[in-house]
Amino acid sequence: MGKLPKISCFLLFTTLVILAVGGCQSNVSCRQSDSASPEAVTIRVFNWEAYLAPETLGDFTTKTGIRVELETFPDQEYMLAHLQSEPAKYDVVFPSRDMLCRLIELKLLAELDSNKLPTYKKTAFDHSQIDCDPEHKYYVPYLTGTTGLAYNKKYIKKTVTGWRDLLDPQYAQKAALLNNIDEVLAIALKMHGRSINANDPETIRAAGKTIAQALPHMRGFLDPIRIRDMLIAEELIIAHVYSGEGHIAEHENPNVVYIIPREGCVQWMDLLAIPAASTHREAALRFIDYMTEPAVNAACARFLRYDTPNLKARAILWPEGRSERSEPTTVDETASCEYFNGLEKSRNERNRVWATLNKRR
Repeated sequence: MGKLPKISCFLLFTTLVILAVGGCQSNVSCRQSDSASPEAVTIRVFNWEAYLAPETLGDFTTKTGIRVELETFPDQEYMLAHLQSEPAKYDVVFPSRDMLCRLIELKLLAELDSNKLPTYKKTAFDHSQIDCDPEHKYYVPYLTGTTGLAYNKKYIKKTVTGWRDLLDPQYAQKAALLNNIDEVLAIALKMHGRSINANDPETIRAAGKTIAQALPHMRGFLDPIRIRDMLIAEELIIAHVYSGEGHIAEHENPNVVYIIPREGCVQWMDLLAIPAASTHREAALRFIDYMTEPAVNAACARFLRYDTPNLKARAILWPEGRSERSEPTTVDETASCEYFNGLEKSRNERNRVWATLNKRR
């Protein structure tokens, strides 16, 4: 064929551009993709409320050009439900150790490419192995802490030592529990001298009855941020609380004290992971690697008053090797504190107990 006239070439080029743009609008494969240029994308991060240092996301965008849309969840069940209903919506999620196993079983997480996590590969972590992922294929550690008890010494004159104090009816409507079935049952299981990982249905039902007997004089099941704020405002005088929120309440109100009950408690670790349906894996990996940078992780731990399993971040927080921690009680010091493990064996019974408890609120 002979050459086309110049005007025909221009029209042909214009038509091809229009078709290409139109094709991208109608074809999911032409969505904003990070395969060639991760700096061009916006990732969606699904995290607990107020669970990053204030500068974390802005500094990440400044460093990488990758924008972040943050969405928060009040509890892990909410996170799971949304991840199941909209699996491609999120690029990074913050599951707990026990939730990680459920997400892996449901095939909702992607394996992480460690070759694209250079900072993580150079960082040592102090944490217990997770049975469902012994080779750490699906997660990177974030922060760690305990679930204990906070009380106001201005109103409670005696020394509070255990979970029975929390359930004491004399604190009517001034006590609260976390809105989490496993954390709530752990209170009663520890009171009964049992493991928080008990899976016998009768044992779980007995723990549920102990909580049910206390519910009439409690404010109910609340999210951790609300509990923290109510402790600070002295709307609550005793509460079931995560250690970071307990320490923040201590800092803001000197009458508040956070303790590990003598019966023991839950020890936990939160993680970073990538949903299997994430459309921006390269950028998500860059975010996760950024979160393992010692200075970044230390800033989050300091702001949130939690401990960190990141050993280089610990060296920043405690540069002279002091034993102090923002989270003062470790597993070694509190042998009766346990990580959740294998709860899926009793999940159905736990959910039945939770449904019954919520009807009685």
